[in-house]
Amino acid sequence: MPVPRHRRFQRRPWTAAALLTGLLAALLLPGGLAGAAAADAPDHRALRPDLHGTALAWGGNGYGQLGDGTTVGDSTTPTPVCGAAPCTAPLEEVVSVAAGLLHSIALRSDGTVLAWGYNHEGELGDGTGDDRITPTRVCDVGQSAPCSSYLHDVVAVAAGDWHSLALLADGSIVAWGLNSSGQLGDGTTDNRAVPVLIGAAGAVAVSAGANHSMALGTDGFVLTWGDNGHGQLGDGSTTDRTRPYTVCLDDFCDPRDHVIAIAGGGDRSVALRREGTVMAWGDNTAGQLGDGTTVDRGLPVWVCATGATAPCGPVGTVLGGITAIAAGAGHTVALRSDGTLRAWGINGYGQLGDGTYTSRRTPVRVCAGNATAPCGTFQSGISAIAAGFEFSVALRSDGGVRAWGNNDHGQLGDGTAQYRNTPVRVCALGQTAPCDTPLGGVGAIAAGRDHTLAVVRS
Repeated sequence: MPVPRHRRFQRRPWTAAALLTGLLAALLLPGGLAGAAAADAPDHRALRPDLHGTALAWGGNGYGQLGDGTTVGDSTTPTPVCGAAPCTAPLEEVVSVAAGLLHSIALRSDGTVLAWGYNHEGELGDGTGDDRITPTRVCDVGQSAPCSSYLHDVVAVAAGDWHSLALLADGSIVAWGLNSSGQLGDGTTDNRAVPVLIGAAGAVAVSAGANHSMALGTDGFVLTWGDNGHGQLGDGSTTDRTRPYTVCLDDFCDPRDHVIAIAGGGDRSVALRREGTVMAWGDNTAGQLGDGTTVDRGLPVWVCATGATAPCGPVGTVLGGITAIAAGAGHTVALRSDGTLRAWGINGYGQLGDGTYTSRRTPVRVCAGNATAPCGTFQSGISAIAAGFEFSVALRSDGGVRAWGNNDHGQLGDGTAQYRNTPVRVCALGQTAPCDTPLGGVGAIAAGRDHTLAVVRS
């Protein structure tokens, strides 16, 4: 299964056939290609070691991204991640997880980081370019293989396509992996097989798109760096940056307009403002920004309210009441304060969950499970969200998990490989379709290209 080096996976063409058969969190929310990062105050840089558990994974496993000690076959239901090789016990003491395109990351309660899966660009941070089918420790800054000391004091992790980020307790950021567009933020375009320190401090959250990175500062400002081909850095240009850049969300760059969450997905960026509204910028070729248009934006624009039409302004027609965001390769999911969901963007595999395969330029409501379009009932009771390459995952307040969208590798965890345009329940360990028992007790989720991670709380 060869994978091109220094390149992202190409999106599948959005043909009519494909449409019919079918682009970094609080510590409990995953970052990465498909995740969100959130922070309300600097004290989010403190770990909650009591909120730990066992890591599970399901979906594609061609490069060991499930961490179960094999690369043999996909898993359509959850399986434990190995604690070490050989696999005699599961990986425990995990606080949160992040999923890249083909690699996985786990943050443990002691502040150390483990990674597994594809490693040709050094995205596992162990000083080598060797794939790992079980978790390996991420080396400390300045180390070389074989490493004698390891990354520590980490409070959050995020994963892009081929690079990884970690937020340290002192507010500094380290990064490793592919750096062809400057996504590591160290002022170079040199790949790094071990973490390097980024010239940004005072951060409270991190997130990653395909080949760009984001950080949220204590002052509520957003920092971006890396690939800028679609304007995803928010500086009004398409010039890559190898150092962090401060994004302004209005003409005055008013620090009172605090951002509380960020999400990098594909070639775009999304920010959640304190008052519950959302702004986005970057690639918009299929309406991924939710502003009602298909025009790329090099500066932040408002995400429209459900049912609104462009142009959307700051009063009355913008999406509101949002508490969390997650961005996939070409779609975005938002969690409202009432526990319901909104989604927009590419929908060729049903990743918007509205019962259709129709892409949307403005947000739509996510249906309840097994609903049919037009939906009369809607998904509710959600506490956290993640967005994979072409699928979505939601964590319920009762510890259950729902998923929808592309399922060609079993990444929805329902025991099948069928696409789903409305949410389905993720099966419990040991189940086969049709599953009688759903997965429960989950406290954290993450979604990659074709695999999903979860932490079941102890």
